[in-house]
Amino acid sequence: MGDKTGIRWTDTTENPIRVRNPETGKFGGFWCVKCSPGCTHCYAAREVARGRWGRPYPYIDSPNRPELYLEQSILDGWARKTKPKRRFVSSMTDIFAPFVPDEWQYAILDAQLRAPRQTFLNLTKRALEMLATFSSGWLPAPSTRPRPISGPASAPKTRNGLINAGERCDNSLKWATWSGSVPNRC
Repeated sequence: MGDKTGIRWTDTTENPIRVRNPETGKFGGFWCVKCSPGCTHCYAAREVARGRWGRPYPYIDSPNRPELYLEQSILDGWARKTKPKRRFVSSMTDIFAPFVPDEWQYAILDAQLRAPRQTFLNLTKRALEMLATFSSGWLPAPSTRPRPISGPASAPKTRNGLINAGERCDNSLKWATWSGSVPNRC
């Protein structure tokens, strides 16, 4: 499980949100929608356009969007791992994109909580959507809830409406957000 990577700041990349191949019903690549100037030079879009992983679906919203699925085996595998690793989750898409069902976001975050030895890197250009997910009632029972170093235990500490980059949380669940100016909702 997980792809080895040359990215210095992580040990593995794992992409549980995938495109289903319409002919075989199996893995058919990755897809996302560009939403901000930060997406202009997107590595994932460039690699997908080259056909490196399945069909070259363009990273634009259109009526012909591909069928996506959540690869549950990736999520289930995290809790079984005993060797700590830095796991870059969804390097080929954004789990907080509007086309990702809330249930999938919750499943990914719940699976991360069940894997306390792992460090998860959830990068997003959609910081407002990430905050909305946390504010929507996703956070689990108080005994397992991620907690900031300081501030109220009931919610992550925020600055300008964003969760602070590099915030340290219980259960090795660490969050980092994009820290540029906040674009309109994607």
